Amino acid sequence: MLNSKTSVKLAALPFFALSLLAQPVTTPSSEPQERRLGHTVEGTRPFTQAVFHTLLAAGVPGGIISARSCKPEASVAFRATGEMTLGDALTHIATITGGGAHWTVADGVINVALQADRPRFLDVPIARLSFTDTTNLWLSLDHLIQSAEARKYLEDTKLNYRLPRSIWATDKPKTPPRPVEIRNMTISKVLNMLAADNGKAIWIYHENSCPNSPNTLDLRIVGE
Repeated sequence: MLNSKTSVKLAALPFFALSLLAQPVTTPSSEPQERRLGHTVEGTRPFTQAVFHTLLAAGVPGGIISARSCKPEASVAFRATGEMTLGDALTHIATITGGGAHWTVADGVINVALQADRPRFLDVPIARLSFTDTTNLWLSLDHLIQSAEARKYLEDTKLNYRLPRSIWATDKPKTPPRPVEIRNMTISKVLNMLAADNGKAIWIYHENSCPNSPNTLDLRIVGE
């Protein structure tokens, strides 16, 4: 099972945006995997969507990792009742999905992965990085991607990444700016830190490898 810690605000996927409008009330728990969903989550959805809606139901921060070929994600037909814990619901989804899907928790953040193999980009170490305002998730993500270590990895591996800009202006801090400086943290730990600091934020990592076409990275963050 995986590790990480982040804050996130998502923008380009409609189903994510709609889901954020109605957050359920759940009973607090000291361990995120022990939180109950509060309401039934069901349907036939791609793995990422299934996990995303399940994390939303539990109201905990998380990260979703999918590194795959150019084939679309397989859909998962699942049903998780409101009385289920988040851990049981995610195990249910992982079992149905197969192929190495698994989850783990680190520093209060649930990380869920589609495959057993972990993308190397997430383990790139960042020696030092200053964030001007970690309440602004898109800006924080841009700071992370523009770090020297992240840029070098993307250039060396020819992994193409572009931060979506279409809704940049809509991601405005709701609280006073919160500057943070980090030292000696991997990219996944920075993402988990941002997610946890922003409460219920979720980061989503997609890496696509297609023959005879550029490899692409889609990294997004979603929050309230």
